[in-house]
Amino acid sequence: MIPAIVLVVVVAAILVAGARKPALWRLAWRQASGRPSQALVLVGGLMVGSAALTASLVAVDSAQRLATRIELLRWGTTDVTVTSERPFPIDLADVVSADPEVRQNTESVVPQLQLGASLADISTQRTESVGTVIGYDAAHDAPLGDFTLIDGTRAGDVGPNDILMNERAATRLGAHAGDTVAIVVGATGESQSLTVRGVARMRGKAAWGFESVGFVRLALAQKLAKAPDAVNLLRVIAPKHPERAVATLNDAMAKSGLPLRAVDAKRQGLASARAQTKFLRYALIAISTFILLAAIALIVNLVVMLAEERARQLGMLRALGMRRSSLVVIGAMEGAVYSVTAGAAGAGAGLAIGALLARFLQNSFQRFFLPGGRPLPFLFRPSLHAALAGFTVGTLVALFAIALAWRRAGRLNVTAAIRGLAGAFPRRRPRPGLTTFARTIAVMAALGALVVPEPAVKEAAGVIALAVVMSMLKNRWSMRVRVSALSLGIVAWALAAAGNADIADPRSFMQFFVTLNVVEVFAFSVLVAANLGSLERGAALLGKRSAAARQTLRPVLAYLARRPLRTGLTVGIFGLVLSLVTAAATVLATDQPRYEDDASGYQIVATTIGSQQADLTASPDVEAVRMVRFRLYRGGVSLPGVRAAQISMMVYEATPAITSLPLAGRDPKIGSDREAWKRVLDGTRAVGSLVTAGQPLRFETSGTRVVNAGFLRAGRLLYGTIVGPDQFSAIPGEVGTTYLVRARAGASAALVARSLEKTWFADGLDASTTRALVDQGAEDLRAFFAIVQFMAHMALAIGIISLGIIALRAAFERRRMLGTLRALGYRRRTVLIALMIESMVVTTAGAVVGAGGGLLLNRFFFKGGFHGVDMGLLGGTLLLTYVAVLLVSAGPAIRAAHMSPADAIRTVD
Repeated sequence: MIPAIVLVVVVAAILVAGARKPALWRLAWRQASGRPSQALVLVGGLMVGSAALTASLVAVDSAQRLATRIELLRWGTTDVTVTSERPFPIDLADVVSADPEVRQNTESVVPQLQLGASLADISTQRTESVGTVIGYDAAHDAPLGDFTLIDGTRAGDVGPNDILMNERAATRLGAHAGDTVAIVVGATGESQSLTVRGVARMRGKAAWGFESVGFVRLALAQKLAKAPDAVNLLRVIAPKHPERAVATLNDAMAKSGLPLRAVDAKRQGLASARAQTKFLRYALIAISTFILLAAIALIVNLVVMLAEERARQLGMLRALGMRRSSLVVIGAMEGAVYSVTAGAAGAGAGLAIGALLARFLQNSFQRFFLPGGRPLPFLFRPSLHAALAGFTVGTLVALFAIALAWRRAGRLNVTAAIRGLAGAFPRRRPRPGLTTFARTIAVMAALGALVVPEPAVKEAAGVIALAVVMSMLKNRWSMRVRVSALSLGIVAWALAAAGNADIADPRSFMQFFVTLNVVEVFAFSVLVAANLGSLERGAALLGKRSAAARQTLRPVLAYLARRPLRTGLTVGIFGLVLSLVTAAATVLATDQPRYEDDASGYQIVATTIGSQQADLTASPDVEAVRMVRFRLYRGGVSLPGVRAAQISMMVYEATPAITSLPLAGRDPKIGSDREAWKRVLDGTRAVGSLVTAGQPLRFETSGTRVVNAGFLRAGRLLYGTIVGPDQFSAIPGEVGTTYLVRARAGASAALVARSLEKTWFADGLDASTTRALVDQGAEDLRAFFAIVQFMAHMALAIGIISLGIIALRAAFERRRMLGTLRALGYRRRTVLIALMIESMVVTTAGAVVGAGGGLLLNRFFFKGGFHGVDMGLLGGTLLLTYVAVLLVSAGPAIRAAHMSPADAIRTVD
């Protein structure tokens, strides 16, 4: 709302200025519309930032809508739940339903019996070792509605020897109607063979927990659980006032004397879905920030070039009596035309790009939450709010960047501008009193900000303090030495801050990460721009040995060195883009398949539920087996800012057998994997996939609280939370065993896994190769990072557009110089090579600043386990960058090389 108001005020002020001084408006409009191709390129460059922001907001809105839809599918008509570790009498459902206050605030109370069990399809010989069996009574269950089968029919009841599978279970087992499925209940070891009645779609009561579920008659489930006339789950329908239903249910159950609590499950689930999209929101906005900052650098670069090109025209206007402030007003009016047009075009393009990002997200959500289920309908809806936000912010950023860059025109030296001499825009001479005052304020602000706990503010404060210190050394050190020292100091400050980073909050984490990258990239860019003169002198020495090097390299480096602002901004644009790509490549490298290392040499992971353990060493193809006990926990969990009323997860008991598994994303406070595992074994930490390192996780049912030390590099091997023996004993749930198997040399892991499944089929053993599990984890991560790669390529477009414009303008403004060189004997090929080398020099500097600086920063920032780099992503991006730069630079270079020397020399600006 505030940015929109600011935009309206600013545009209104510009319109008022134009109405009061129509001559200025005519000049601005003539400049904006006089060169349509230039205006089109400018608008194209400016709109990318607005498009990226709009697309991010649209994608996040769609993701939140999708997460909400999934939660609604999961809970169906259920609003409130009552769960228990131990079964309780089914009569309790009738007792609480009869309570007048409960009856007033609820529509129905449905009892069910939920059991952890293995499911095995005898026809396909496939197993789901950790599945769920739910016993229900059709009469009680009627308020929840019928099951919708995949053939379009409905089912309300099953036969006494039938089982109804949901889509996820049927996909895992390859089951179809008529197949025979054997179930083994983990808590009791009881088993039963049943006929598949049909396959139910993943929605409503069939989507319970998004697990592999088989539905049987309540009497059969009670028999298998050895709990006659008992249930352990009440599903309550209370759509109008769920909070009142929870209160009245708890009062009614308190009278029964049973330790049961009702939970507002659906509302908590919806709140959890919204909270879980926060990280996605912050991540996409952070990426958009990179793109927006690159766009700002592009804007400033373009305006500086335009001002230099129009220096003679601006000098004539000043000589005719125009004020300095009027030049800035002309620039602001011209900028308003560009920025408003670009903002509107960017918002429109952002809606289309947002639809594509939403599709990526939906595929990722579908893969994670509803594997095997029917694809959800595409939930993208264009958001007017997101489009307005993208238009407003994009337009404001472009307008203010243009206005600030045009302030440089106010320092125009009229004589130098009219005569076409260098120095038409001299640096401002600081006023001693004002400088002292500004330094004092800056120092006070920096010192004050250093005590602020926000890491991004601390980083900015350190940069201000360093800049003030360097400004005080003006009369002692040269400009180049001061700027170089300032740049290196800022880089050192950023690396130190990254090394001490310990941020759990996603919003602060993203802000800090963006700040560090921006600070480091532009510090390195300034360092490069300040020392191009040294490279020029090096080229001069090289030119003494090679005439070709003298003719091509030195003019290029001389031109770049004498325009440090333009060069530094271009390097910064590429640096920002490639630092973003490097961050993505660093994270992706974590899940790059390292099959032997990630699984510590184990080739197979086998799982079975129940207390009975299988002797897998009896197989002649098995060399070694390590066993890890787990519990199938069902209940509520609390994370930072998120509370889930009903979740199913594996909780593993840490043993020395698994301490060789490597970790990723380790807590920075823990120095090594060995130390992390030691803390897990002694019960002070945990290893899990549900929360980030350093964050706590609380199991509501038992009250157990654990703090995550990191997560497995191959998280799919033991997907859940690994805790110490004491915490494992306190957390409730059916017990099972996971086996880490090392096959004998020469044996096929896939064939051994299949053989183990067949041998231990009756016990519901499910075996997978570690290679398949590692690949699955990598694919899950890449499904999300497809969005990051797409937006990184959007940002790359800014850098390529920037370099293309600079190549075009550089060839245009140097046409007289190039004509002179051609008249002195330079060949067309030499001019062409020199201009192409110029583009390659700037691109290479940006690659070194972005990729090299990004790797250095990430090494400090992700010291807790992220390592290496995905060279496929980074190398592919660099290759694409160089190819694109060659293509966009070739046209202006060829055109400049083929200019007639006589025509170029006679050119009048």
